[in-house]
Amino acid sequence: MLPLLTNQSVAGPGQYQLAERELTLQEAAGRAQQQYGGKVIKADPVIRDGRNAYRIRLVRPDGRVREIMMDADSGRPLERKRK
Repeated sequence: MLPLLTNQSVAGPGQYQLAERELTLQEAAGRAQQQYGGKVIKADPVIRDGRNAYRIRLVRPDGRVREIMMDADSGRPLERKRK
């Protein structure tokens, strides 16, 4: 897939920059699986602190389930909220 180009918000005429784009749910699930191992069993889009995010559940080889929250814009894991 080729990145989108835009001429909005550029420094000068004729200059282009890469447009920001959100990670797809499939891309986020793939990243979580790569980073944490195991198998993705569920992935859902959610809103967290007013931002788009993904909740991804992985089952590890030992049978334990791990839940990851991932920022949809940056692809970075989000810290767990403490109760």
